[in-house]
Formats: sequence, structure tokens, C-alpha cells
Amino acid sequence: MKQFCIIALLILSAVACSNDDEPITSPTEEQAKNMARYLSGTYIGSKEGMGLVEYWEYTFTPYTEPIKEKWSNYGGYETITEEITFFGKCEVVHYFNDHLSLTTKEWRYSVVVPYDGAKPELHLYPQTYGLTQEYDLSIIDANTIVIDNITFIKQ
Repeated sequence: MKQFCIIALLILSAVACSNDDEPITSPTEEQAKNMARYLSGTYIGSKEGMGLVEYWEYTFTPYTEPIKEKWSNYGGYETITEEITFFGKCEVVHYFNDHLSLTTKEWRYSVVVPYDGAKPELHLYPQTYGLTQEYDLSIIDANTIVIDNITFIKQ
């Protein structure tokens, strides 16, 4: 009887073990990955006000595979370090009317869904260090996205 119990225990142990190499992803991580697939190429959006037209050009260059890195946010009295999934690089060009006051910034981007049912967010991280930026993100279709209530059309 002892031999039977030992053999049964060994068989059960071998069958019950899972593959520890498989990454565990949550539904929110899957939703973020699916949204990030749409972010490729250049999108242009604009907003009018006080006689000026304000433009933004977002150029997304995705990595072949997402990269996970530790990122430290320095703010206030404490430093918060977290693991970020970067989906690629993003160049943001901002200008008024006919390229007045043009600024260009280079970022790395991540798409985050903070919790199940939450609105997705686009997080922009500087190339080395500095302040991050966060925006509400919606994907309308393959050629249209909305960032902070501004509609962007793929070029």
C-alpha cells in the first residue's frame, strides 16, 4: 500500500505542476496590449481656440516585442519604482497655426488599463529620466484615436 501511495503521489505531482515559464497576464494587460497594436505611424489632431489652431503630431514606432523595465518616478518626498511595459517610441510635435512655436519631444510609450472596466491611458516616459505624462486613450478604428478628448487621424 505504501508503494501505491508513493507512486500515486509522484504521478499526481508530475501532472499537477504547471509551466512556471508562462507569463501570467491579467485581462487589463491583454486589453492594453490589444490597444497598443493600433499605435503605429503618425496621427495628427488639432483644437481651435482664441483665433489659433493648436496641432499635435504623434508618431508611434512600436518595438517588435514589448520591453519591461523598472522605472523610478521622483516626486515629492519619495521615489516610486515600478515595472513598466514599453510598447515603443513616440515623437510628439506640438505647434500652432503654421508651425509657430514648434516643439518636439521624444518619449517611450505604454498603454495602461488601471483596473478592469477603467478607461485606458497612454503613458509617455522620457527617454532617460524626467516627468511622465498620462492621457486618456480611446481607439475608434484603425485610423482614428482619441487622446484627451482630441481626435487624431492617421496619416
